[in-house]
Amino acid sequence: MNTIITKNELYGLTDQELGELHQLLTLLLAEADTASQERRNILASLKSIRSLLGYPRSPRVSPCSIRQPNATGHLARRKKNQSWLP
Repeated sequence: MNTIITKNELYGLTDQELGELHQLLTLLLAEADTASQERRNILASLKSIRSLLGYPRSPRVSPCSIRQPNATGHLARRKKNQSWLP
């Protein structure tokens, strides 16, 4: 692993996905040489993951959950079983 994974890159992931990535990086850490740049990058990435695990993040917004304006310009409410998508 040659790059550091930043909080910005991790922000959209779920706790499940963060946990899986944490597990993978922990395995890579065990294989990295002591005092190598690779090891330092993995440790920095793990720190970013740990800081976000369990932290409330904005939910992902799907196109169906966005309110669409109607013909008069007001935001319309979606009726039950109605999709915004054509």
